[in-house]
Amino acid sequence: MLDIDHFKKINDTYGHLEGDRVLKKLGQLLISQSEKTDLVSRFVGEEFLIFRPNTNRDDMLLFCKKLHVLMADIVIGTISLKGSIGVSFFSERMTFDDVFTQADSALYNAKELGRNRTEIYSNN
Repeated sequence: MLDIDHFKKINDTYGHLEGDRVLKKLGQLLISQSEKTDLVSRFVGEEFLIFRPNTNRDDMLLFCKKLHVLMADIVIGTISLKGSIGVSFFSERMTFDDVFTQADSALYNAKELGRNRTEIYSNN
């Protein structure tokens, strides 16, 4: 789960049309970086979901690191786009709701720890 950090500032400073352009650019970026088996979707507001089946922790962290770098190349006026990412992994007996809840928790953790970072869900 990816959420654009301080998206309200973009809308407030440059207007909602520019905010919409940013969302489209980010969506295009996510699709361009996805694999054939990935599912990329805008969820709500400035949040996106990326389902990447059959990946491991190290590969997912590399993918997220790459997204952070590429997002920073999207510049709106004086604002360089940044985002927080929360990651969860499916395991046996988990439902979609379980994975979603865990990714959401990891996303909030990323925001609490300073934003513009990736956190992986841990139940510790």
